[in-house]
Amino acid sequence: MSPRIDNIELEIKRFIQQAEYLGEMGRIEESERVNEEIQKLRSTKEDLRTLAENPTLIAKQMKVCEICGAMQATNDTEKRNQTHLEGKVHTGFSKLRNELEKLKRRREILKIESKANAKGQQKKEETKRVEEKAEQLRREHQDHKERNERKKEKDRKRSRDRSKDRHRSKEREKHKDRSKSKEKEKRRHREEEDSDKGRSRSRTRDDKKKKHKKEKEKDKRSKRSRS
Repeated sequence: MSPRIDNIELEIKRFIQQAEYLGEMGRIEESERVNEEIQKLRSTKEDLRTLAENPTLIAKQMKVCEICGAMQATNDTEKRNQTHLEGKVHTGFSKLRNELEKLKRRREILKIESKANAKGQQKKEETKRVEEKAEQLRREHQDHKERNERKKEKDRKRSRDRSKDRHRSKEREKHKDRSKSKEKEKRRHREEEDSDKGRSRSRTRDDKKKKHKKEKEKDKRSKRSRS
């Protein structure tokens, strides 16, 4: 079994524990959302197994999206990749994962707060440490969210830059083609001019020959008349 499938199974086990905990706490809606995520991970695991067992898919250079588990061709165009990233399925899974991360953080916070309440308001210093830990978790969650947003923006900018580069490349090719056409047209005109000059010189030579021939005939007639 591949490391990717092993990681998914570990994640499924953690989600199951979390769903059970949420159910015990009476938070049914959150528990159901986690169960939905479990189903999606199981579907992703099956897709990975299919990919591993089917060599034809490997030959097509397929890959699995790490966010939503969808199968993609590694040679897809930037437009198709961008469409996938902005699609409802991908964005939905992204939101689910973010929500799951929130639930994880919240669970840790609740554990800490519940432990503090169960001991009946322990010493102030202990309470202060608990609050600092909770605040740290909140900051980590916020940092995680901001990193995700920066990564998304960076991916969108990279996609736009690539589109601009392709556009500039096409414009350069068009300019080259126009330059070649102009150069070809110039060569054609020069060839036509050279051809016209050649024909003109040829006609001049012929005219001279004819004139010379007429003069010779004229001289002959003149000599015959004198004799």
